[in-house]
Amino acid sequence: MTKPSVVLIDVGFTLLFVDGATIADLARSVGVTVDAQAIDSSDREIYDLLHQHGWAQTTQQQTPADAGVIFFERVLGLLAPTIDGTERRRAAKAIWQHHLKRNVWRRPGVGVSAALDSMHRAGIKLVALSNSEGTVEDLLKDTGLDGFFETIIDSWVVGVAKPDPKIFCLALERVGGQKHQALMVGDSLYHDIAGAQAAGIGAVLIDPFDRYPTAPVPRFSDFATFAADFLER
Repeated sequence: MTKPSVVLIDVGFTLLFVDGATIADLARSVGVTVDAQAIDSSDREIYDLLHQHGWAQTTQQQTPADAGVIFFERVLGLLAPTIDGTERRRAAKAIWQHHLKRNVWRRPGVGVSAALDSMHRAGIKLVALSNSEGTVEDLLKDTGLDGFFETIIDSWVVGVAKPDPKIFCLALERVGGQKHQALMVGDSLYHDIAGAQAAGIGAVLIDPFDRYPTAPVPRFSDFATFAADFLER
């Protein structure tokens, strides 16, 4: 099989994770104390909560207006159970409002920058492909990762979200790639893997919490491990 020349890459929980320092600072700004280290050490729990609670990621999607606030309330309830409900709601609102301007998934995974750099230097066309709220381009700039990508696709901006095959096809159109030349890399079996396969594109699962041992695609513990394997082929 020909090595893919275009790699489509999810962002949240593939490249970037919720940043504890950002969350703690936002909570503190409204008088609520949260341990930043506890947040950074709770990726698995936050991942599980996220897959139970979603919010609109295109203007057409219908979800409760406060869905994002509810998610962060539950994150804070998990990590700081002694905070009362009023304080938790106040902090969650502050976090969500900030997230809509500057995405809080801003802590790079171990080795991510070096892995992207190696793939970029190898001549692989990299595309960031994310379900988000219109914040991904600025997020990748803020974290210094934007320069590795040929283009950045944010579901809110383009009006279509994973797993709709259209967003994968749009990504390939942007870089002049063909389906047989492409590979999708992401952490969601539904949004990333099933979506890519429905579009006729191969896929690889990033499974940092070993949630999917029977996944029907190649599986890696993190993006850096995937990149090393990819470049050795």
